[in-house]
Amino acid sequence: MFQCVNLRKKGKLSSKTFNNDPIQIEKAYFFPCSLTEEFVKLLLILKTPYKKKDKLYLKLSWLKELTKKEEDEDCVKRINNYIKSLDLPLVQADQFPSIDTRLHKTSFMSNLFFENDKCLSAEGVYLKDASEIEVIFYERVTSYTKTFDATFVLKDNSIETHSCVDRKKMNILSNWAKTNKIECYETGPDPLCWKLIMKQRKEKNWKQIHDLLTAQVSSEEEGSEWEAGLTEEEASDDDFDEEDY
Repeated sequence: MFQCVNLRKKGKLSSKTFNNDPIQIEKAYFFPCSLTEEFVKLLLILKTPYKKKDKLYLKLSWLKELTKKEEDEDCVKRINNYIKSLDLPLVQADQFPSIDTRLHKTSFMSNLFFENDKCLSAEGVYLKDASEIEVIFYERVTSYTKTFDATFVLKDNSIETHSCVDRKKMNILSNWAKTNKIECYETGPDPLCWKLIMKQRKEKNWKQIHDLLTAQVSSEEEGSEWEAGLTEEEASDDDFDEEDY
């Protein structure tokens, strides 16, 4: 019996039904269970919404399915083979590169996997196509912090920030962005003021905005030393006026 996490209900699954209700599955991302992973997980992408959901996150515990006469390894193998026997349009997602992150609008850490032109998470019930992303900014990047935030600016002008990403995994996200021709920029230690940045976006491209951000950080690091020729009037004409914050 599967547990559907985002519907908070249990039910049986087939290639065409869940809990005997008809569903149309476009793709089923499969995360196998193992001796160190209790749950087999499925992220179902639906062709048409089911109970107002276009994605279903299902999981099944092999420990609860373990019989008294069965070895752990045999049970794990049986459960994974059972998933494969359901005739679902399976894609084994655990083979993709991944990062651990606190996904946008969640309070827990999830695995975010990168499949060709998509990134996805079962726990976060999340799927994003690369074509939806205009640019990625890395925030809170310093030599003395172990994690950073990755902000996706979407083409509909909405913002998604995935936080607490291990800096050692930055190359995974960068390589995926490069493959999909998504602009990617690294900024300084402070979170960005996106309300101000989106105002600037009306007149500047992302590289120009990044240059302004990094110039501002450099200026702050230099301190408040007076520079010849810089008047109060000139200072007030800076692209990032403090009054905009």
